[in-house]
Amino acid sequence: MSMKKSLKKKVPVSRRKTLRHLDVTSTNISGVVLEVIRENSKRSGLKIDTISDLIRNLLGYKVDREVIINSIQHLIPLVDLEGQRVYPSAELLRSKDTSFFDTRKSTSRRAKRAVAKHIHDNMMSTLGAVFLDGGSACEAVAEEMARGEQSQFTVMTNNRKAVKAFMTNDKIRIHLTGGIYKSDDETFVGQEAVFDTRKFNVKHAIIGVSGLTPTHVFNHDILGEEYIKKQYWQIPAEWLIVPANLRKFEGKDASCFGVLCHAETTHVETGGDVYESMDEAIENKRKAWWNDKYGGDSTEESEIPRFKAEACIIVIEPEWMIDEEFEKEEKELRDVLMSKVEEINSNSRATRVCVVFSDVKRKDLKR
Repeated sequence: MSMKKSLKKKVPVSRRKTLRHLDVTSTNISGVVLEVIRENSKRSGLKIDTISDLIRNLLGYKVDREVIINSIQHLIPLVDLEGQRVYPSAELLRSKDTSFFDTRKSTSRRAKRAVAKHIHDNMMSTLGAVFLDGGSACEAVAEEMARGEQSQFTVMTNNRKAVKAFMTNDKIRIHLTGGIYKSDDETFVGQEAVFDTRKFNVKHAIIGVSGLTPTHVFNHDILGEEYIKKQYWQIPAEWLIVPANLRKFEGKDASCFGVLCHAETTHVETGGDVYESMDEAIENKRKAWWNDKYGGDSTEESEIPRFKAEACIIVIEPEWMIDEEFEKEEKELRDVLMSKVEEINSNSRATRVCVVFSDVKRKDLKR
């Protein structure tokens, strides 16, 4: 049996349909690339052209070679790129029987812990009511909540891994949403995973993302996830907290679920005491992105919600960690991504969104 037929047989039809929704104009298709490498690599590795053919067979269309190479580079150290051949790490070979969630969890592990520690130490308070979303970044927050100095949290979550962490601390009260359990993301999804915010008031809503632009947030579009993400994005909390890292600003992922702007934003200070209608520059950028993706005007954008929390705070790794992550050959990429952070912060007065760097030192990450 050929490798292409073998791959097609391994991937369920429902999964192939989900993967076809990926926006391949961005570099953020690492999940598909990782799945192909993990399912087909041996220690001898795979040629980039072979990976390209496998992805084309899986998705039904060709993905640019440059996009694939960029995605491979983002997966290091799970994979090694030597010339035109990609080699899986020992950890990746061991992960063949684990979930997509577990494989994602092993990426950016140090950054996730730094972000989680900052959120716990600087943004949360004892007796706080919290909603915690699914995903590996949110699981890292759960682990900090379970072992940190703050305590007596009341938590609503759809994250099975988070529940496991919380069960080690009897001072955390756990409420689990309903829904359908999806093993590939270790979460409960679907309409039953939405809870009534009138009955469970949330101080902090912590929402995971897989991609960011200066105007929108994205997720992997695992079946059933897109619906609940849009609902969670509108939780009327005090703070909407997004644990992320700088590389997530590289662009879009499979599904857009939220706008980085407050629902009630109607004006912006433009200088002195002069006020105008909603910042046209922000609105025009948002429309330009939508038109570029879907071609022409679209009424579908109205279905993507703004947030209702008092403010949205995106937390990324410390600047010293970014300097170590982006070495000299990636300085240009670092500058591009940092410009997106600066763009968000320059418009924070209008949008009520800001990006903060984790206030965590190296010694803080040592156990």
